[in-house]
Order: sequence, then structure tokens, then C-alpha cells
Amino acid sequence: MPPPPPSMAPSALPSRTFHRRHPLPSPAPPPPPPSTVPCCVSRRRAAAQLLLSAGLLTAVSSSSPPALAARRGRRTIAPEDYASTPDGLKYYDLIEGKGPTAEKGSTVQVHFDCIYRSITVVSSREAKLLAGNRSIAQ
Repeated sequence: MPPPPPSMAPSALPSRTFHRRHPLPSPAPPPPPPSTVPCCVSRRRAAAQLLLSAGLLTAVSSSSPPALAARRGRRTIAPEDYASTPDGLKYYDLIEGKGPTAEKGSTVQVHFDCIYRSITVVSSREAKLLAGNRSIAQ
């Protein structure tokens, strides 16, 4: 090996001696033990909780169905209060009209709601959706 050039004297070179360093710090403390609360709820446990809460709500509710209907402002109409047409259609007038009595052959305007088992099936008050999100009222 050739000698180093004069500009690089041995004192200018970095020392290759290794000094004993301080020992590495101890590793991080171990993580705490897992808590007793699970991070996820299983489907079986969720279903059991749902059934339990539904059962409690059913047991706690003391209102009878007629009281709930009265609170909602609904009234039940007895089947014998319905009028029938010659074709067999049954109807009940919730609000009596204030105009003149309709005569046979005259044009009248009515609003109607067809209700089946407390579900409004057809109503003249609801708009019908067409293609392109356009609506038309009947």
C-alpha cells in the first residue's frame, strides 16, 4: 500500500478505534394486558342484546293499542258505518262536502285515499313520479 499523500497526515484521518459506548437503553415496557372489554361484538351477542331490549320495551310499554291510535289522532271506523255503492265498493266520508249536491252527469272534484290494513295504497293527494324525476299529480 502506498503511503498517504502529504496533505493527509495520519493525524488528519479519522480515528478507527472504537470506544466502548454506553449500553443501549432497555426496550420499551411490555404493553398492558388486554382489557376485559372486547373490541368487537359478535353477531350472536348483538342479536341477543337486541332481543333482550325488544323484550324489555314490550314488557314496559303499558299503553294499549286504542290509546296509541287516539294519541296519533286516528280514529277507527266501524265496518257498519261504511256506505256501499251498487257495485259493492265501500266508502266512508271523513269530511262532508260544502258545495251543492252533485247531480247525475255533472263533473265533480274529489280527493280520495285508498287504505288497506292501515297503509295508504292510493291517494289523490300524492304526486306520481315519472321518468327523469318529474312528478305529476293525479
